[in-house]
This record gives sequence, structure tokens and C-alpha cells, in this order.
Amino acid sequence: TPASLSGNALIGQQLFVPILLQNIGQAPTGQLTVSMPNIAMLTLSNSRSIDSIDAGNSTSLMLTVAPPAGSDVAILSGTLYVSGYYCGLSIGFSFSIVSNSTGDLLVVCEDEFTYFAPGSPRVVNVTVTIDNL
Repeated sequence: TPASLSGNALIGQQLFVPILLQNIGQAPTGQLTVSMPNIAMLTLSNSRSIDSIDAGNSTSLMLTVAPPAGSDVAILSGTLYVSGYYCGLSIGFSFSIVSNSTGDLLVVCEDEFTYFAPGSPRVVNVTVTIDNL
């Protein structure tokens, strides 16, 4: 739990992401191994080797996303795998690496008429939407 991981990791700080592995089956899982991409800012606080989880029980993992100072704003995505002899699970992740830096934005709205018209009047009654995609 959850089925996928997401969040915003602020540059220069750590984002801690809890993961709960539950055995909802009827038998122990057997020894499990966590595999993940080799990304320096993404670490698992626990061992990558997990003891067998008995039926009806669970164990917790903690994933840390720690973009160092100077990192670029980006999307960090991939998949973690938890696998064993009897079972396996893939957990997708997508973390936004964000900054708290601020700045100014100047938007000038022109069209062909306003660009070439005498005095270069601006387009009026314009709505501008800025979105973090």
C-alpha cells in the first residue's frame, strides 16, 4: 500500500515515503527482495532483503527521495519491484522534483492586428493560465 507512489520532493530536502507490504494470502511469502533503479537521490531506508511475511501480517518500508542542492526541476519516475520465490509486486513511482524559488513573469498578449497596428495596442480581455504540468 499504496499501489503507486507519488509526491513532491523539494530540492535540498528529504521526502519520506512510507510503504506497507501486506500478505493477504494464505501462506508465508518466503524471503523477499526489493529491487529499484540506481538513482542517487532515491534510497531505501530498510534492507533490500525482507524476511518472510506470514499470512495476514505486514511489514513497513521507507523510501527516501532526497534531491541535492543544485538539482534540476524534473519528474523522477520508475518502478520498485518486490519479489520472492512465490510472489512478486511492482510499485510504480513518480516524484516531482520541485523548487521553492520564485521569480517574475511578464506576459504580453499580441496578435497579428495588435502587432502591426499603429501604437501596438495589446489584446484586451485575455485570460492566461499557468500550470505545472
